[in-house]
Amino acid sequence: MFKLFQRSGRMHDISESAAVAAGEQEHICKSVTSSIADVEFVGTTGVATLTITDLCTGSGVEQLAELLYDLANSGANQLVLDMQNVQAIDSACLGCLVSACNDLTDNGVRLAVANAGNTVHQVFKLTRLDRVFPICTDVMAAIDHVENRRMSDH
Repeated sequence: MFKLFQRSGRMHDISESAAVAAGEQEHICKSVTSSIADVEFVGTTGVATLTITDLCTGSGVEQLAELLYDLANSGANQLVLDMQNVQAIDSACLGCLVSACNDLTDNGVRLAVANAGNTVHQVFKLTRLDRVFPICTDVMAAIDHVENRRMSDH
């Protein structure tokens, strides 16, 4: 299976960033640029609005993995993937999301998906991935979920 954060040897320890920030008034996240998403930060939550319509094998997997890697290393404690523009997603990209979710959770970072269209939402339901990470109706609900819910809650 594709190991999301193996590229640099080990993922940036986000808990160190959080510990440094605990003594300061605000937590500063690194900026992230992506060819497949517009990225904004709401406090310590990174929100990536995917701008592509097909999230499929090949460059789609690599670009998604790179986006998730960059977001994880930005210092964000929570991540939201806004999939409002995505009309198709394949098993390779689903695998990438699952791998990312596992790696992020192991490092104390919560991930939620927002605005999945009917087709994409059905894929999540059929594969039962809606049980792996939360699929929220909008970005604000996803932000609320990752910021206010415990890691074990879905």
